[in-house]
Amino acid sequence: MQQAKVFISYARRDGLDHAERLEEALNQAGIPTWRDKRGLDPWQDFTSQIEDAINEASHVVVCLTPDSKRDDSFVRREIQAALLHKPVKPIITLRFAEIPPHIHINTLSWIDCFREWDSALRQFLEWLKRPVMPQQPAPKPNDPFRRYVEHLNELSVQLLRRTVFNAQVIALQGRDTPEAVKAAYTNSYLSRLPSWFADDAPPQSFANFHEAFEHHQRRLLLLGEPGGGKTTTLLAFARDKTYERLANPEALLPIYAMIATWDGQMPILDWLAKESGLDAAQMQAEIEAKRALLLLDGLDEQRIEDAATTGAPKRDFRAAFMRATLALPETATLITCRVRDYQDIIAAAGEKASLNGAATLEPLSDAQIQAHLQSVPDLWAALQSDPALLEMARTPLLLTLLTIGYTASTPEQRQQLRDLHASPDELRDRIFEIYIQRRYEFEAAKHPLKYSLLEIQDLLGKLAFVEYRNWRVSIGTISRKKLNELFSSDEADALVTLAIQLHLLIPADDGDFRFVHLLLHDYILYHYCVRQLADSSADMDTKTNYLERIGSFKKRQALTVIIPFLDNPDQRIRVQAIRSLFLMEGTHSGSNRINNFLAVLRGWTDMFEHFGIAQFIDSRILDRILSGQANDGAEIDLQAMKDTTIAEIIRAALTKEYRLVRQYWISKLAEHDDPRVIDLLTPLLNDPDPEIVASARTALEQRGQ
Repeated sequence: MQQAKVFISYARRDGLDHAERLEEALNQAGIPTWRDKRGLDPWQDFTSQIEDAINEASHVVVCLTPDSKRDDSFVRREIQAALLHKPVKPIITLRFAEIPPHIHINTLSWIDCFREWDSALRQFLEWLKRPVMPQQPAPKPNDPFRRYVEHLNELSVQLLRRTVFNAQVIALQGRDTPEAVKAAYTNSYLSRLPSWFADDAPPQSFANFHEAFEHHQRRLLLLGEPGGGKTTTLLAFARDKTYERLANPEALLPIYAMIATWDGQMPILDWLAKESGLDAAQMQAEIEAKRALLLLDGLDEQRIEDAATTGAPKRDFRAAFMRATLALPETATLITCRVRDYQDIIAAAGEKASLNGAATLEPLSDAQIQAHLQSVPDLWAALQSDPALLEMARTPLLLTLLTIGYTASTPEQRQQLRDLHASPDELRDRIFEIYIQRRYEFEAAKHPLKYSLLEIQDLLGKLAFVEYRNWRVSIGTISRKKLNELFSSDEADALVTLAIQLHLLIPADDGDFRFVHLLLHDYILYHYCVRQLADSSADMDTKTNYLERIGSFKKRQALTVIIPFLDNPDQRIRVQAIRSLFLMEGTHSGSNRINNFLAVLRGWTDMFEHFGIAQFIDSRILDRILSGQANDGAEIDLQAMKDTTIAEIIRAALTKEYRLVRQYWISKLAEHDDPRVIDLLTPLLNDPDPEIVASARTALEQRGQ
């Protein structure tokens, strides 16, 4: 018979002593146990640890105390998790007070422990020795949506299981940001740890996201930075709301959807029915009766139609979706979005989201980071001594990956990691490199893998690049259709299976796949583009696409990739290299020289486009700027730089083979009094093209030479 392993469910407020006493007795009897010892507000549990522990247990023991019967007691959640397990986990109730068990288990036998403990314990140990028999809990509540709610519960738990937070809890904090929405009323809140957010007058605080959501009458916008925990918060909220609905059919019906799947045309209610699989009429009736809760993730991941791609005016589907939700003004709603994207959406829509409130996830505090790194004090010490590293660690995603990368590294690699503090992009890349490498090695140690590490990164990078060119697919998504177009069925299945094992991709409900995070998607796509750009067999059109994508990432290290292409013999490559540099303006806070130079280039865009000068820039101009005597951070005379650089550009233009462009600049030089003009024009009197000689002579005569 399989050894028993007991999951102990208890209410902390009045059941802790009982749970500890039971745990000690079972351990002395050689029976392993699991109980939640994290000291965490259950509403702040963003992991699947409870569900995983129940899954691994042979029995679930409910310590029945008065507080465990509260409507919001998380003992109810644990009972529901045991009942949802297939097969249902054996549930044993230990009563520590004269009260009836929860309705869902009141048909099961129980043991009274409040009368005679030793006798009750002996009886309980005997029960554990019995063969596990199928449970016969009370009939499930009559709910026409139960099957959907069970599916959503399973989905939310699966997604939480894959999140990087699952290894260790990071309790997220937030601040109220009422200015972000068109609220029916306004309140001003300030962040006050450990509350989600707090109001100074009168004093008011929210212990967790659930309280904040209820305070704002169940209509809330959740904002945050990439990797800040928006999706994790929403998924944990969805999981908890499914447990509420499973226990009580009168609770709100949670309806989950990823905003990126909306096509921009389908009515919102039809889209929700399609995404959830619910009957459209039944779902609409629940929404109209205010018995539904819409959980809409990733407003920032909706697409923007590019006029250059479609031939139609540019359309921001993010703004269109936000306006479409106005048709549901009284429905309980939670929408997530990145902070910066939301500002762009407001500008495009001309209005704010019509919700009752907004909360912005705060960066992790020093205290939160230190608590998370208790087991790796050296890393905490390194972060304290390095402000740039510490700032990088303030999002939960990067803190967790930094921890994984740091603990999995050799001492030499750890030193390397510390030395990257001045280059956040390189640091993040190093974290992902170590993370992917370690995940791959772990899987490879268990069984042979079909693809090498580089092969899988190239295959995923290729898919990400193709999907990037496909405006119908949201960023971070790999469509099943595109997989089938590029690979055979067996190859496609092998690729996604391995990528899911490595926690690089996760399945989506519609059969497509998504990167576990957009930052990981960006890492894989950027390095794929860099590798492909170095491939001499790639055609010029493809290389221009790679250059464009590399520039859009705005990475500091991309400069060294782009600059050599300013000398490429192909004019299209040179032009795209310059345009890619334009994209990078303002991204290099550590180098005023670079930013100033890119700012100058940006100011010359019209000149490049209209007069063909883009084809004459070469990397020597950048070399002079980047290797100049001025140190990073020093002020530079932009006008002097502009004058000097324009002269160099014109000198290069005058020596090229395009007659019309050369004649244009000869005529423009004739209009200037700058004495350097004579030095530029005089050599042209010996040019092999007689028309250029004539134009130069005319210009010099015009200047009195």
